[in-house]
Amino acid sequence: MNGMSLAVSLASFVYPAYMSLGCIEGNGGEKQWLTYWLIYTLYGILEGPIGFVTAIIPYYSLFKLAMFMYLFHPQTEGATMVYDKFIAKYLVPMIKSPKVAGKKE
Repeated sequence: MNGMSLAVSLASFVYPAYMSLGCIEGNGGEKQWLTYWLIYTLYGILEGPIGFVTAIIPYYSLFKLAMFMYLFHPQTEGATMVYDKFIAKYLVPMIKSPKVAGKKE
């Protein structure tokens, strides 16, 4: 792991972990931080298989840092916005009502 990759990993983990601990203690913001960790995990899962593509993108680490900062920054609450616009719209309906093959409703 090179220095920039380590810095991005720390930046995308340390502050959100600190704020998540505050949520556990009752400081609010549960939706923001649960959503952040959901996106963080999904991104980590997807980044592995497409690592060969991200390796050739110039300044990929800076893009990743900017994206995670947008997701966790208190003024933007980007994780909540991503959840409301994409995850709740596309992923949640698949979880709530999975279609069983051959079964009519």
